Amino acid sequence: GLASDGANWSKGVPQSDHKILFDPQFSNANCEWDGGVNGLATSVAEWTQAEGFTGTITFDTTYTGTFTSLSVAGDVTLNGGTWTHQRGAVNNSTPTYRLKVTTGGAFTLGAAAKVDLKAKGLAGGQKPSGSSAGSHASSCDGYAKIYGNVYAPDMPGSGSNGSNYWGGGAFWLEAAGAATIDGTITVRPDEKDGIKQPAAGSVYVKAASCDGSGHIYADYEATASYNGGGGSAGRVAIILTEATELAFPEANVAIKGRLTAGTHGSGGTFFYKTASQTNGTLVLDDVREKNYAVRWPKPTHITAIPAGETWTFDAIKIKRYGMLAIPEGTTLNLPNGPQSVSASSTRQGGLLYQGGTINWGAAPYVFAGNWIFQPNVPYTFNGDVTIADKGAIGCMIYQGSTDFSDAAKCEFTVNGDLTIDNGGAIFAHGGGPDQGVSRNSYAVHGGATMNTDCLDTVYDSIFNPSYPGYTAANGDQATSRSGGGLVKFTVNGDLVVNGKIDAEGWLNGDQGAAGSGGTINIVAQTLSGEGSMTVDATRESRWTYYNVGGAGRIAVRLTDGVFSDYWKSHITAKGRSWWDSSKSVEYGASAGTVYLQEKGVAEKAGEIIVKNDNVDDEHKPYTYLPVTSTKTPTDALDDFKNAGMSLLDKSLVKLSTTFKLRALTIASGSQLDLNGNTLTVGRAALGGVKLGAGTYTASDRPDFLTDSGEGGQLVVTGGGLTIVIR
Repeated sequence: GLASDGANWSKGVPQSDHKILFDPQFSNANCEWDGGVNGLATSVAEWTQAEGFTGTITFDTTYTGTFTSLSVAGDVTLNGGTWTHQRGAVNNSTPTYRLKVTTGGAFTLGAAAKVDLKAKGLAGGQKPSGSSAGSHASSCDGYAKIYGNVYAPDMPGSGSNGSNYWGGGAFWLEAAGAATIDGTITVRPDEKDGIKQPAAGSVYVKAASCDGSGHIYADYEATASYNGGGGSAGRVAIILTEATELAFPEANVAIKGRLTAGTHGSGGTFFYKTASQTNGTLVLDDVREKNYAVRWPKPTHITAIPAGETWTFDAIKIKRYGMLAIPEGTTLNLPNGPQSVSASSTRQGGLLYQGGTINWGAAPYVFAGNWIFQPNVPYTFNGDVTIADKGAIGCMIYQGSTDFSDAAKCEFTVNGDLTIDNGGAIFAHGGGPDQGVSRNSYAVHGGATMNTDCLDTVYDSIFNPSYPGYTAANGDQATSRSGGGLVKFTVNGDLVVNGKIDAEGWLNGDQGAAGSGGTINIVAQTLSGEGSMTVDATRESRWTYYNVGGAGRIAVRLTDGVFSDYWKSHITAKGRSWWDSSKSVEYGASAGTVYLQEKGVAEKAGEIIVKNDNVDDEHKPYTYLPVTSTKTPTDALDDFKNAGMSLLDKSLVKLSTTFKLRALTIASGSQLDLNGNTLTVGRAALGGVKLGAGTYTASDRPDFLTDSGEGGQLVVTGGGLTIVIR
């Protein structure tokens, strides 16, 4: 009944000096606390709900008006029952109700008690001004729709799109004493397949200390929805005024988003600040899953700093696929540097730079701690950068279009030296766009696959590659695997690589089609170390109807150095081949391309290398050169005339058209298919033996030349310089 009805109480309508007791010995009835009505107090001396009490107390507290908060002078002890607040009007986009409580003593939420604000936010079709359905800490409608205060969240979740499903409510607690949470606090939204999901709400706790074994839920109960669109998780903040450590388990604060087949909402934010911290800690969390329908989010769908805001933290902790975008017009201050960011899962989540401002503190900048920094918009480091053990700069995985128009990437400049330690990485393995279910069962890039004639599908520039690898799938979303990402950077100093630069495609375990290798495009003064760079074809799949992804493309230019023998053999875009004789199934992908240009060599006058896995296999596909596909911008034929080309380790190259090179080297075991075209070179060496000037056909040198067309020729003019890279 109504708390303002004196007949419902043993001593009449409660007043400010009364101690409130709900006890099952007297009643388990529900109660609406309509403060201010008929003299009902909005402040009381003490509040207790005894163990065994099962009723629900609904507070009429509003953002504005006469009853904005319940004030308790002493302790609040909830050992049973439920607290909640009212829902707003169905057609009202202005937040009306929240549950706000202040106490001069301690706050205890027992294991049998709960604060249940599930679906108590905005109604379906309703959202804060400037936002959109299902938005809060993230938005599937872009960064501009995000809202809420990360340090002091107090907003409800927005409603669903059209259908009348409600967002989560808002809980605000200020306790002068300790807060003990052994029960549950939930601000989850309604959940329903087939709609654009509503968003979770907010929880704010300020207390001398906070402990307990309960849970705070500002997420979705279900992990995934196979229809409709995803809503955002909510926001949680815990502020400690006396304790120097947060005793409440971080793992018990849930802020994950919900996976969907369509548009995608992402995780929320959990901020806490102890009495010993200056700026506090931000925790990010989210989940991903691959199945027949569920998609990855787009870059603009992830948790982000709202427009115009500046966020400052002592530390950021990333769980699972937690991600934070820094869009244009926003600022992230990390005074303790990149090392103040850490992740619990290796290279899944991280920070996405989208054109805002990041203040890392003073150089050198050291990246460690399992997370990925992804500069999706070109970023400049003014000082030396070190990627230490378990650190990474690179690409996370996002949804993208099949034409690469919205593909995420990794682009940056270092005005200093870049050092990649053993265990550190430029990591774009599988970092290409997840392109949905409408693409082919093969994935090509620089290299082709066995599934089809790939002459018109391989893509990208050889001299200046600028695109990620391609997604492969056969049927539904469960089989799709993204290609390698796009990594493009300039080092105005020395590049030392003892770790790995990896842009291979992704194959998850032994299931699903394999994405193709991506792109590594580097300019540096010098290159040293004992690491590797790879966009190799993805390793073999073991499902009979899925294929190996083709290799990608690499270009490395040294402005003040030369390539050592070590690096000539450790910069690779190898193909792979595998023949399952028991099933008579072909699995194969050809090599991509590597372009190396040293100090003193004119632009596009370096060496093109096609290097395979040195395995004899009749089922190995070709590498097609030059690229004639219009899928992406590529090279003009005239660009090749000053370049050399080497075919190594049993590579197979098929010409797509007639063109010229400065020099050609074909190692023993490798072959060039003229394909009815004429290749004109200044110098040529086959199997280590120089060819004299003249015209050669496949019948003249069948061990090195073939011709699947008619009238193909190799013309050696006898001019220029032959460079042999082994």
